[in-house]
Amino acid sequence: MGEIKRLQYFAGGQWHTSKSETYMTVYNPSTGQPIAETPCCTEEESTMPSPARKKRFRAGGTPRPSKGPKSSKLRDLLMEHLDELTYLVAWENGKAWGDAKGDVLKAKKPTEVACGIPSLMMGESSMDTSKGVDTVLYREPLGVFAGIVPL
Repeated sequence: MGEIKRLQYFAGGQWHTSKSETYMTVYNPSTGQPIAETPCCTEEESTMPSPARKKRFRAGGTPRPSKGPKSSKLRDLLMEHLDELTYLVAWENGKAWGDAKGDVLKAKKPTEVACGIPSLMMGESSMDTSKGVDTVLYREPLGVFAGIVPL
């Protein structure tokens, strides 16, 4: 068994070492052996990217037509690194190779849907919904958010 790796957290487009003194052990479910330690990030670390993201979000962010090619690149990277990602899913979740590969491939479909995001985010308009009244529907992103992975 090798050295137990102490993981970093990802925020603001970069990997960071946590200032937290609290770490949780990550186990290989197949063997029960510890494989890593993940930080229980501080409140400051959990909210760190928010100010920059909020500023960029209010400034307009990425134009919608530009999002499709970025999603296509992500899909291409998923397929290019299929074996490596399959290995990670199998190792971290104690899954058989075929099941792990299926899980990675499940990420491909929503990524392909995201490739069509410019079309999906188009608004709608209706003329004369009432006498002299036109309506317009705008689709706008929710904004900055954080995700917490369940145990």
